[in-house]
This record gives sequence, C-alpha cells and structure tokens, in this order.
Amino acid sequence: MVDYLRWRSSRLYPGQKAWFGREWSRPHDIPLVESVYRQACLRDRIADPKEFVVTDDFIRWARVEVIQGMRGWTREMDAEKFARGQLVDKFVWTYSLYMVAGYGEAGRKKWISMAVVQTSDWLRDAM
Repeated sequence: MVDYLRWRSSRLYPGQKAWFGREWSRPHDIPLVESVYRQACLRDRIADPKEFVVTDDFIRWARVEVIQGMRGWTREMDAEKFARGQLVDKFVWTYSLYMVAGYGEAGRKKWISMAVVQTSDWLRDAM
C-alpha cells in the first residue's frame, strides 16, 4: 500500500502543477523551510493523523540560522515574485513567516512585521 501511495503521489495530473509545483528555489538554503516544502508537496498521505500536518519541532523556528535565513528571504520577496508562486510556495512562505514571528519570537522585529503586512496585502490582491 505504501508503495502504491508513493507511486500515486509521483503522478501529476492536469492543473496539479498550479497546486503542488514549485516556482521559488530560495528555501533550499533554509533546511527547516525545505522540510516544510517537502511535506507540503505530498499529495497522498498514509491515514495516520500526524501525517496530515507539518511535522516539525516548533522550537527549531527560534534558531538563529532559521531567523537569519527568513530575514534574507524577506529581502528577496516582492509582489511580483509572490504572484508568480504556486499554491505550495505561498503556503510555505506564509507558514514560515507565522512560525518565525511566533515560535521564533521575531514578531516584534520590524522586518517580519513588514513582511507580514506585505504578505497580507499580496494575498488580498490575489483574491
């Protein structure tokens, strides 16, 4: 069964690239965010409740290298790049901002506050 699910998740159907494709490459240098990407791209999951959520250790979002990596990523992100992103890109971006702002305790920093406001605007514009 597990082999079938792996095979099934490797198949793309028309329109699925818009949901599960990756447009951005930046998170490769932030291993924690790359892990979230891999989990978010799963299309078929084993029926275990923990398989339905991103499974990361919340304390890892407070690591200096994760916060610095996200800060670097926020410098590169703009409205045009965000608009070009696929659904999974936008999810990972928004989720990562949330985690760094909350669990990473960077929420009071000006750079993350600006990124959250901009992302809110971009998401609103996309609707």
